[in-house]
Amino acid sequence: MVLICFSLSFGDAMLPIHNHPIAKPNCNESCGNVSIPFPFGMTPDCYLRRRFLVTCNYSFQPPRPFLRNSTIEITNISLAGQLNVLKLISRDCYRDGISEIRVEPQLTLSSLLTVNYTANKFIAVGCDTYAVVQGYYKRNSSSTSDRYVTGCMSMCNSIKDADNSGECSGVGCCQTSIPKGARNATITLRSYNNYTFVTEKRGCSYAFLVEEAAFNFSENYLSSLKNKKKLPLVLDWVIGNEKCEMAKRNSTAYACKSNNSDCHDNSNGYRCSCMQGYDGNPYLEDGCQDIDECIDRKPNYRCAKDAICKNTEGNYTCTCPPDFSGDGTECNRDNPQRKIRDNLVLGVTLGVAFLVIIVCGWSYTGFQRRKMLMMKKNFFQENGGLVLQERLTGQEGSSNTNTTKIFTAEELERATNHFDKDRVVGQGGYGTVYKGYLKDNRIVAIKKSKVIDRNQIEQFINEVIVLSQINHRNVVKLLVPLLVYEFINNGTLSEQLHDKVKSSTLSLDIRLRVAASCGSTFLLALTAYPPIIHRDIKSVNILLDKSYTAKVSDFGASRLVPGDQTSYLHWFKEL
Repeated sequence: MVLICFSLSFGDAMLPIHNHPIAKPNCNESCGNVSIPFPFGMTPDCYLRRRFLVTCNYSFQPPRPFLRNSTIEITNISLAGQLNVLKLISRDCYRDGISEIRVEPQLTLSSLLTVNYTANKFIAVGCDTYAVVQGYYKRNSSSTSDRYVTGCMSMCNSIKDADNSGECSGVGCCQTSIPKGARNATITLRSYNNYTFVTEKRGCSYAFLVEEAAFNFSENYLSSLKNKKKLPLVLDWVIGNEKCEMAKRNSTAYACKSNNSDCHDNSNGYRCSCMQGYDGNPYLEDGCQDIDECIDRKPNYRCAKDAICKNTEGNYTCTCPPDFSGDGTECNRDNPQRKIRDNLVLGVTLGVAFLVIIVCGWSYTGFQRRKMLMMKKNFFQENGGLVLQERLTGQEGSSNTNTTKIFTAEELERATNHFDKDRVVGQGGYGTVYKGYLKDNRIVAIKKSKVIDRNQIEQFINEVIVLSQINHRNVVKLLVPLLVYEFINNGTLSEQLHDKVKSSTLSLDIRLRVAASCGSTFLLALTAYPPIIHRDIKSVNILLDKSYTAKVSDFGASRLVPGDQTSYLHWFKEL
């Protein structure tokens, strides 16, 4: 591999910057997909000078713009002073020892155009290739043009040996820079050996000026160049060859027409741009318009996030809002009055929220309490409470001293420790019996129903009414009308008879006492006052207290003998 680069060039150039092309009034603003801003134009009334003539070729679809009458196709025009174009490629291919295809197009530009030396490179591609580019460039301090010559050489054994890393380092590709201010370029492309035909080793040679950013060398690039005719190139343009000071002396020819425009010197002449705070086309009258930075907010926007932006002509101001400190580029919430007000608002807000929560909680609790009372009232009525109260009220005038008391559910819950399972002393078909302790230390048995059987309501009320009027030593006393009985220690007679353990502990004396007291239970109609007919005497309804005295329970089916009935036998017959 051999790499040779040589250059004979001097001078410098400069890249101005601007944007936003605007066409002259009543002129076509574009050719195909390319905008055509003034000073460029497609008719004499639309361009500043003939050097800025753009020819729109409508034979293409979409139409394509070309620089004047040349083959240089334009792809973009920037008011910042750049012109993007497409330029033909130089190529050299052999057959039978003769160069079969040799294309060496020249690039010739007007005095207002130069090749951008920073954006472009001169590149040669091939395995036996040397290429030279030469022309004229203009020095900064002189109006005369000097000649330049530069080039490079590329060698390789085969196209496949080319570097695939993207580097144009001499193997199949070489590159070099061009001088500043180059106005034309003539490319010479040759090989050291004569070839009888095109082979894989030889291939073709190519040389071109190209935009460096658009070129990425690889092995495939060697073959793809066969089908490419043009590559992108970046040109610089100026509005005039003189400096700003000289141009301003001729007010008619001075190109910076907008009142809000500036003039900038360039190594090849001068350009115009809009002042800071303005945007548009500086080559047109009133072409530079004020920018509303408060809306556009470009990258150099300097107002703080909380600042108030106010647009002014060519500028804008930033101020901090009330109760903020700072110069607008920074705004801090460190004002004491602001802090006091924020804290006050926060405190009032939290206080109101807390008050609303409390009121809502009280309202909800009150609603639930009223709902529960209503439910209890409904349950009391549905389960015969009103009937029971009426019958008990009817007995208040009687001479019976055995009064009844209606306890609340809360009192019964306290008596049974909230119906603790450890207080269960028995199970029935309709409920569970709990052992309870009243406030006066009396021990009671409390039956809590499992289900509400409406068919048993009348029987329940009857039992309460009967027991509330009976005071007999052999009758289980009803202490409260919610089936709260006196507590009987030794269970039922049935348990004593059928439980082997319990029956084995009964002495003869106890057995006789149980038998005697059981016999008296059958004489309730004669000994109780008022007399009562039980109608359901059986061993499971006879309980034995701590002294083994028999007591009758379950008076749901019993009947009271009327006080004026003279013949019990007659009343038995009616039953």
